Amino acid sequence: MASDVPTIRRVRPEDAPALAAAARAIARTPGRLAARPEEIHDDDVRATIVALEAGDRGAYLVAEHRSAIAGHALLERLPLAATAHVCRLTIAVHEGHERRGIGAALMRELLAWARAAPAVEKVELQVRSSNEPALALYRSLGFVEEGRKTRRVKLGPNAYLDDVYMALWVGRVEALPEADGRGYARRMPTFSRDLYMRAWNFATERHHGQKMPGSELPYIAHVGAVAMEVLGAITEGEVEDPDLATACALLHDTVEDTRTTAEEIASVFGAAVARGVLALSKDGSLPKEEQMADSLRRIRGEPHAVWIVKLADRTVNMEAPPHYWPEEKRRAYQREARTILEELGAACPSLAQRLGAKIAAYDAFLVP
Repeated sequence: MASDVPTIRRVRPEDAPALAAAARAIARTPGRLAARPEEIHDDDVRATIVALEAGDRGAYLVAEHRSAIAGHALLERLPLAATAHVCRLTIAVHEGHERRGIGAALMRELLAWARAAPAVEKVELQVRSSNEPALALYRSLGFVEEGRKTRRVKLGPNAYLDDVYMALWVGRVEALPEADGRGYARRMPTFSRDLYMRAWNFATERHHGQKMPGSELPYIAHVGAVAMEVLGAITEGEVEDPDLATACALLHDTVEDTRTTAEEIASVFGAAVARGVLALSKDGSLPKEEQMADSLRRIRGEPHAVWIVKLADRTVNMEAPPHYWPEEKRRAYQREARTILEELGAACPSLAQRLGAKIAAYDAFLVP
């Protein structure tokens, strides 16, 4: 899986043609960029690179994935003395490289640079109101919405998009025991408490009356444990979309184990959550021996937030099996857990480590 990990490096002037071409490709989708393709020129990109590299006015990074430039991001300090403590952030994941953690990796590196720069106190950005994945990423990193400019981008007759203005304060604070190595207090990734409670209440109602296998505990106890594992990964900063991860964790068994439909999930929580929950649900129309492989294939087509839910689910389930499980079923369950770890572990190192330890400890439930 190492080849799937992006490499982040400083930009070079010779990158300008590739970066300009990528920006033109993005601009062809209405609403993605304010500039039109014909307004993006190689020389302008090269001039920005040279200007930033020549002084301390900012940072310009690119992400490489399998030897190709997969994304870029830059921070530029505002030019006036009164606003020089503010950096403007621009980021783009190039076409064909979405859902690979490129944006999150670039953001982490740029924010580390900003926090280490003594003159930088605030990072600002603007994002189209229609760009939900980007909005979720920025919120997870602690950015807050400061305002909107309504109908700022015109797509066509009577078709507009808002620009959302967001910011993150990175100014120096008193070092705390939990501060990072640069002397800045860690900012915990955030998720929507309101969404969490809506999903929790929905799951509680749908799983009402169900019990955990081999136990008198209500099934919602399992759901809560899976969500707890996901929250742990969020606090480690390993979840690019905390809202998607927590909603899918709380709802992950509603389609498979209750009469809830994916369409119902979509109507209440949105299409992305419905796709994630559906991927996490085994297809009962397939032969039993094919169901897990099919589900893993579909999970791998979803964002890493969904992968993390499956890792959390199996981590929770690697406790003592029901007493009535035969030996072969226990061994098959352990083998299946190893497959899940191999297929999805790259999405979240901390959960991969926990699941690996649980798999090893599961030997205690097997006949030597």
